[in-house]
Amino acid sequence: GDLHEWGRSFGRCDQLSRLEIDLSGSMIGDNLAGFGAEIGNCRRLTHFSLNLQQNNVSGNLSGFGRGIAQCSQLMSLRLNFTGNQITGDLRKFAGSIGRCRKLSQVHLSMADNDISGDLRGLGWGIHRCEHIAGLTVNLRGNEIGGDLAFFGAFVSQLPKLGVLEVDLQGNRIASDLSQFGAGVGQQQSITKLRVNLQGNRITGNLRAFADGVSRCRHLCGLEVNLRGTGVKAEDADKALGGMACRLPKHAFVLVSD
Repeated sequence: GDLHEWGRSFGRCDQLSRLEIDLSGSMIGDNLAGFGAEIGNCRRLTHFSLNLQQNNVSGNLSGFGRGIAQCSQLMSLRLNFTGNQITGDLRKFAGSIGRCRKLSQVHLSMADNDISGDLRGLGWGIHRCEHIAGLTVNLRGNEIGGDLAFFGAFVSQLPKLGVLEVDLQGNRIASDLSQFGAGVGQQQSITKLRVNLQGNRITGNLRAFADGVSRCRHLCGLEVNLRGTGVKAEDADKALGGMACRLPKHAFVLVSD
């Protein structure tokens, strides 16, 4: 199929407010940037969902972002690009998305592509969307670098954030967990926190991370995956085990070696 042609068809519908496209596993190819440019003509879009999981889509993520940035009325953005051949810089993409200031729900699933950049760039772009209540980012198996601490600092500037889910398994993150915890802890509206750092390089004081997260007074769900990071299970249990006592039953999950 021709993704650009799909975009051209929808791009003529300038009164569209909601658009949901599911082309998962459809052998779709073509360039993502051209499709984004066409969707950018739908200036009244408030809800946009695009599922291209397991196709042959290539192209530049930042080019796609420039198109989406034209949809300034967006409140909900759900993108599933898992298992394609997408390249591009995460910072430039996030900078474009950050122009959609009305966003309240952002779900980005981009696992198993060739996306580069660093977490600071992602945080820098997203933090301008001050209405975000739910942020889910799955970048498993890409070439993402940077320090999780900077991402946490930007997240702390999202005053309405309730749900934060970040999956960075199998990237090149060098993370100071204590600084990340301090950033997240400044955001007391968070009710659910899920962080998957499996296979990255983790440093910092786990106790300090726990102290930071414990400041999220409304937290009712916590999941942390530290497998393959060099953090020992006994150390993780000592530092984070106390969190289980203040959370609802089955709401605490800790995975480590």
